[in-house]
Amino acid sequence: MKHILITTIAAVVLVGCGGPSIHQATIDGEIALIRRELSNGANVNEKNEDGYTPLHLAMKSGHKRIVELLIAKGADVNAKFEGGGTPLHIAAVLGHNEIVELLIAKGANVNAKSEGGLTPLHLATTKEIAELLIAEGADVNAKTKRGLTPLGVAIKQKQTERADLLRKHGGKTAEELKAEGK
Repeated sequence: MKHILITTIAAVVLVGCGGPSIHQATIDGEIALIRRELSNGANVNEKNEDGYTPLHLAMKSGHKRIVELLIAKGADVNAKFEGGGTPLHIAAVLGHNEIVELLIAKGANVNAKSEGGLTPLHLATTKEIAELLIAEGADVNAKTKRGLTPLGVAIKQKQTERADLLRKHGGKTAEELKAEGK
């Protein structure tokens, strides 16, 4: 009787936990576990306790195959985490060029704003990502709640290549826009 009870409790605990969650499997880069979780009914857009969907977490690890799988299974490319950022914000700041391209191709909003008003272009850490975003219509003069433009951020971060690119496409600092009455 004791053995049956322990076995039953162990089975309930395992079923209740469902094995590794889709979130943890995404963090760990375990594509087979993600597939299993999805086939067992895991919600591809479910947020974890920190407000991240599996797609947000896939951005952090840069697993392109996982990103492709999650999107194919219906992941929202414009889902916002608690700070208001999207998967594109994360990919841009982490320099994942191929993933940025993929997200844009799948309909990611290049002008999505975080709660502080940051767009992916404000956060782009490489010239290549900035070029991709601009080519898709990113607002080169978008202002954050603190009044920073993408050019202002690039100058502050001493990213001269990105600053030159932004200027080439009409990017201005907040001060320049203010002088123009904008």
